[in-house]
Amino acid sequence: MSLQLKNLRKQAGMLQKDLAEKTGIRIRTIQSWEREEAKMGLDSACKIADALDCSLDELAGRKFNVEKYSDENQKMINMSYENMNKRGQERLAEQAHVMYKSGEYQSEDNKVSRTA
Repeated sequence: MSLQLKNLRKQAGMLQKDLAEKTGIRIRTIQSWEREEAKMGLDSACKIADALDCSLDELAGRKFNVEKYSDENQKMINMSYENMNKRGQERLAEQAHVMYKSGEYQSEDNKVSRTA
């Protein structure tokens, strides 16, 4: 988990000091996790995940299992999303939302107002 912590922290543009201030966790504790000198408990992992805006699975380095979807299009979308950086993920989500809100691509049982 230490490598993921360091990578996710850097991806969020945070220094160890910033993460410590945001979570209330001592900087020395964060340093010990990143150097794999100590293991992170669940309460601390939750604070870190919230501060870094990531899931516990991401923090632990676990990948989302895209194979559990039977729909090939859903698999492709999930795999693409998982392999994108944060900016790409945000852009993909925005585009999907724009398509949905247009009404043109909504299933009949999910039609909503275009002004909603």
